Amino acid sequence: MVSSKLLEDLKAFDETKRGVKGLVDDGVSRIPPIFIHPLSPSLSSPAPPKPTSAFSIPVIDLSGFEDLMRRKDLIEKIRDASEKGGFFQVVNHGIPIALLEGMLGGIRGFFEQDDEIKQAYYSREDLDRKGDDNRVLKASGEVGKSAV
Repeated sequence: MVSSKLLEDLKAFDETKRGVKGLVDDGVSRIPPIFIHPLSPSLSSPAPPKPTSAFSIPVIDLSGFEDLMRRKDLIEKIRDASEKGGFFQVVNHGIPIALLEGMLGGIRGFFEQDDEIKQAYYSREDLDRKGDDNRVLKASGEVGKSAV
């Protein structure tokens, strides 16, 4: 059962519509209780991996993915990297550097905006699983405009 204090804290957090970045901006130095969830006794946790100084981030080269056998190999490499480390670097994906830099700039630009602007996009609602989530477009007034 969730305590009423925890529910109050969660409601207060949601009402700020500033998200975790708002906590960081406020200088919070400890993880708030609303983000700490005890493990269920029925869940068994695997033993943590032994520390190693030889840790490296897997690099997955997507060149040649058009070939069916190569694609199967890539899928296995992605699965393996995802299961073992949880992340990996992709190279030779064909996305121009300028596009990637523009995307990162857009992300930074969004998060550096005033809280009042970002609050229009804050929601705890699940995304529409039918691919019909137009929150961003609705907020920007772009819904219904032709892409041509």
